[in-house]
Amino acid sequence: MEAVCEVLGGIPGKKSVIQFTSGVTQTGEENRSQLIAATNSANRSNVSIYTVDSRGLLTATPGGDASMGGSGGTAMFSGATVISQSQSRQDSRETLATLAGDTGGRSFFDIGDFGKVFQSVQNDTSGYYLVGYYSTDAARDGRWRRIHVKIAQLPPGAHLRTREGYYAPKNFGVFTTEDRERQLEDAFRSDTPEVELPVAVETAQFRLDKNQVFVPIAAKLAPSALQWAQKRGSHETAFDFAAEVRDAKTNRVAGALRDTITVKIDAEHFQDMQQRALVYQGGIILSPGEYKLKFLARENESGRIGTFEDKLTLPPPQPDHLQLSSVLLSSQVEAAQKTAQVKTQAFAKDAKMKSSPLEVGGERIIPSVTRVFTDQQTLYVFFQGYLPPKADATSLRAGLVFFRNGQRLSDTPMLEPAEYDGETRTASFRISLPLSRLNAGRYTVQAVVVDAGTSYAAFARNYFALRSAAKPAAAANVPSSPSN
Repeated sequence: MEAVCEVLGGIPGKKSVIQFTSGVTQTGEENRSQLIAATNSANRSNVSIYTVDSRGLLTATPGGDASMGGSGGTAMFSGATVISQSQSRQDSRETLATLAGDTGGRSFFDIGDFGKVFQSVQNDTSGYYLVGYYSTDAARDGRWRRIHVKIAQLPPGAHLRTREGYYAPKNFGVFTTEDRERQLEDAFRSDTPEVELPVAVETAQFRLDKNQVFVPIAAKLAPSALQWAQKRGSHETAFDFAAEVRDAKTNRVAGALRDTITVKIDAEHFQDMQQRALVYQGGIILSPGEYKLKFLARENESGRIGTFEDKLTLPPPQPDHLQLSSVLLSSQVEAAQKTAQVKTQAFAKDAKMKSSPLEVGGERIIPSVTRVFTDQQTLYVFFQGYLPPKADATSLRAGLVFFRNGQRLSDTPMLEPAEYDGETRTASFRISLPLSRLNAGRYTVQAVVVDAGTSYAAFARNYFALRSAAKPAAAANVPSSPSN
């Protein structure tokens, strides 16, 4: 109903929607957030909703019809079963009556002739007055505000019918749990990007086996986007991060990620933290195929949201070829263990991994989301090679080639893998070099992997920008256990 009202919002004048339904099973607090959202959408779009119980006038069989099991105990004889039947039916109509009353419509129950419904709606819309006003109540508490409309003298036989009120705007601070979940659902469903919270996202792909690909997701929030709350001598902020991956052909959800991250910084390190960006790391396991990714970040002090969308193409394995992963660029490597100042909570529990492919030798490489570096930093390049059965892992070597403006500038020596997994035949390479050797500008870095003495070879590329800076740009990392 909310979506229908949004569509009708662009049509001028009063609109009427007739909803035929056999009741709503969820009532009261269970659907309050959804009911308020639908009511607000209808009132903003000048839509009145008329709800009709399509079951019509029924004669309820005491104890239920043949589709229901017999009652036990004395309930059948005391009347408790019949009372329960009646109450259940009334409960299913509660939301219908509320939705109609709050939008200026009407409810129709226990009627067998639906033609009267259409006639009644037609009479209501044949003539009406539209009255507007400005509220002097600035409170954004989300409460129901009742409106009373009075006319000094009504003509004989006339009746006054108006909308009974509206829900006030609501600040994020008074959102219920249902409100917060609904905000995320609306952001995922919306075709319009959310830009209140600036967020940059970088993805890559690393094969786990022939049927599974790990897609790391790194998101970067600018320091200006952080709002801190001071609690007991320290500063805290919390973020919700969520990702949804849909199959490009069927639009079905193929993977999802949900994390709530709380960052707590003591007063000693707070000033330093304000100069740094916040980097989130998560991941999703997918099968080879074509996908659409939507990533969402929400700052939990103000409720600001930022979204990012991208296409993912995960090619199937080619057993007879040497294949490479994405070429991941970074300026930061840290110990794989989590810091005491960061708490993580993962909600996607169906596919945990003991370690991320980005962890090599007890260290984790932090992806650079923007791929902008300074000449005082060290560039870390990480990638993997996936060997065919006939390749010789002992003779596998890899190196880097740098290009600028289409011209080849320099090469690195060919190196052995930093790690090799004989079970999956995966060779991991991590090459580092100081960027002071390069001039400022835009570069293409090409990773080349060869199996000496055979015809197996492969290459992959990535891009980065280099600038001169007096101080290196650092990023505060918020790692998360990879999950699907």
